[in-house]
Amino acid sequence: MGKTSAEELIERGKEIGKEIGKEIGKEIGKQAGVVEAKRETLLRQLRTRFGTVSETLRVRVLSIDDVARLDDLLERILTARAIEEMGL
Repeated sequence: MGKTSAEELIERGKEIGKEIGKEIGKEIGKQAGVVEAKRETLLRQLRTRFGTVSETLRVRVLSIDDVARLDDLLERILTARAIEEMGL
């Protein structure tokens, strides 16, 4: 006995849902990778420019999830004369 058209539609809907979920997961993973790379770059630049980065500051940087904020800080480090000017 074969599947009815309703059962076929349900199965197809499940397949489509799985594919959509995979694509969403890939995009979320990609965004997380971008944020992580920007955090690590900022920390490396802070160490290069100002020397040792305190654990408190490191934790603050690692807690930033906003790409625009990280981009702003990555630009700000180019002109900051002291770590206090970074606004962290």
